[in-house]
Parts: sequence; structure tokens; C-alpha cells
Amino acid sequence: IMQNHEAIFKVFKFLDEDGSGELDRDEFCNGINKLKERNPDSAISFDAEALFDSIDNDGSGTIELSEFQHAFQAVDVPYYVAVMMTLDMDKSGTIDRQEFHEGVKLLNARLSESEKIPDSVSEINMIFDELDEDGSGDLDMAEFEKFMRDYYPH
Repeated sequence: IMQNHEAIFKVFKFLDEDGSGELDRDEFCNGINKLKERNPDSAISFDAEALFDSIDNDGSGTIELSEFQHAFQAVDVPYYVAVMMTLDMDKSGTIDRQEFHEGVKLLNARLSESEKIPDSVSEINMIFDELDEDGSGDLDMAEFEKFMRDYYPH
């Protein structure tokens, strides 16, 4: 449950573009639509506007963290989604090569010596190129999920 709580918080922070601690309609809808656009094969198939209205319980026009957590408490956010959103510094909905390099460093800090992901620049580039199946120069949700499954199965 704690891991899901952390994942929900990371998703909220990803969507909160201005760092205000609240999601206005534009932030929420733009973030959801960006995720849908960047990850067409994912299960994100709902209308962002309607979802915003259903989460904004108090009708304030913003979604506070407590409303967001309440709405998603029963949803099991996959860990790889939360990690991807944390590493996606430019909030593009994908992981570019620089974000991937930083991500490997962060993940390795949590691993024992025997579990560490190879972290020389050339090794990280080789892993990135292997994962970037469509050659776009970015890892989409499916490509990043494969990385997490193969290299960081926690």
C-alpha cells in the first residue's frame, strides 16, 4: 500500500507543472493527454475532462493532493509508471537519453553492488539503444517498462 501511495504522489507531482500543490484543469488534462499521445498502446482510454470533473469533489476547479489520492487509492499504479514520471524531468511523457543516464544513477543508488545496472556512459548508451525499439531517441512507456522489468525487477 505504501508503494502505491508513493506512486500516486509521483503521478500527482508529474502532473503539477507549476508546483503549486494543486492541479488545475489545464495541467491535469494536458498531462493526461500527453501521456495518451506518447503512449498510444497503453490502457489510458478515458476522457481527461470528465475524469477531472469526477475527481474535483469540492468543485473548486483544482484537484488537491487529497482528492487525487482519494480517487486513485484503489488503483494499483504500476511501479514503473511512478519511476518513469519521476525521471521524466521535462514532463514529455517519455525518457530521453539524458534522463535515462540520470535515472540509472538514481536506481543504482538503491541497489546492492551485485544488482547494480552497468553505469559507464557507453554501457548506458548501449542499454538505451537496445530499449529504444522504434529508434525515436526516447523511451516510451512500453520501452521503459521493459527496462524496469529486465534491469530493476523490484
